Amino acid sequence: GLAGTYTGIADDFSAVWYNPAGIAQVKRIELQASLSRSGYSNETLYYGGPWDGSTSAIRLNNLGFVFPVPVYQGALSIAFGYNQLVSFDRRTRAQSNTGIADWLDFDELEGGRLGVWNLSGAVDVSPNLALGLGINYWRGRDDYTFTGNYVSRPPAVYTESEIETKLSGWMANAGGLLRIGRYARAGVM
Repeated sequence: GLAGTYTGIADDFSAVWYNPAGIAQVKRIELQASLSRSGYSNETLYYGGPWDGSTSAIRLNNLGFVFPVPVYQGALSIAFGYNQLVSFDRRTRAQSNTGIADWLDFDELEGGRLGVWNLSGAVDVSPNLALGLGINYWRGRDDYTFTGNYVSRPPAVYTESEIETKLSGWMANAGGLLRIGRYARAGVM
């Protein structure tokens, strides 16, 4: 809804994601944290009956610290934090009660998450201009498991598949924030 305008107005820990120069505006130590509860539930109708597949997890969603360093003039701030970007939790289960299906039963389960760690710093280089730099480390995993009994011709064959995907990467962002009088700010990242 703000269409990128937070690049010019971010003035709390969230500035590390939109414009790291914005943390120079933080005047007191800031701490923020949140948990997220993700729940996934579905009902599968498969040859004779509904089956419920559900997962539930409570995880750290966000953690952030901003430390404004006391300086004689201007501002200098350092921030460190974590933000969960994606949760991969889901489950599908099914079982056939009729004996005419190819799959007698199966259970498909996926879990994991992708998050990003951040270290940022910002400094006022003039009374109206702040510059900031952030380094992000993306890390996560996606675990997928499929188990089931398959019948192409009797007897049934049990199958099990597991896939573990590890995700990681680095990113850097830089930004500037220009304070134009008391009522206007312009940012670039």
